[in-house]
Amino acid sequence: MTFHDNQFFSFEEIEKYKSLGLTVDGTKGGLLLGNLHKDDGIQMLFKHSDGYRLKGEVEGGEYLVNSEAAKLFNWELKYINNIERDEPIFSKRKVDLNNITILDCRIGNETFKSKLLLVDKFDFWCIINMYSTIGHLYRLENINYNFEKLFEKEEFDREAFKHITSRKAEKPKKNLLKRLFG
Repeated sequence: MTFHDNQFFSFEEIEKYKSLGLTVDGTKGGLLLGNLHKDDGIQMLFKHSDGYRLKGEVEGGEYLVNSEAAKLFNWELKYINNIERDEPIFSKRKVDLNNITILDCRIGNETFKSKLLLVDKFDFWCIINMYSTIGHLYRLENINYNFEKLFEKEEFDREAFKHITSRKAEKPKKNLLKRLFG
């Protein structure tokens, strides 16, 4: 199937694809397994009020950081994503995937080259390039995991969170992070 940017998918179409096992829920983020960009990548669809729209392509080996964690850790994720940008220095490194959230978009289907990656809205997502992912996989998983844990327990200061996630906020001070994470 050929895709194009901003292609629309109705909720009914998505439900049909879900029932056929052709979608992956990417709302919580994780390590992407699937095609590289050169092999047509993984199509990323964002939920809107009337359906889903294709808004980009990611590739296997990249790490998708969920929207809320991406807002909270924006400054650190930018740093991580640029350390080994397009430098395959970790290409032969073995990575233990135990305890890593996996978003497996691989499929052996003639019509679809990859499963469709569904996320909840076109928002502040962070996609970490594959080389930085390999070098920082455990930290990326920890960012995703700890953020989810914080929201489940509601054990953080919402005003501090709003301040950090505002576009005007600078890198948070250590005492603010301590208030959030103890």
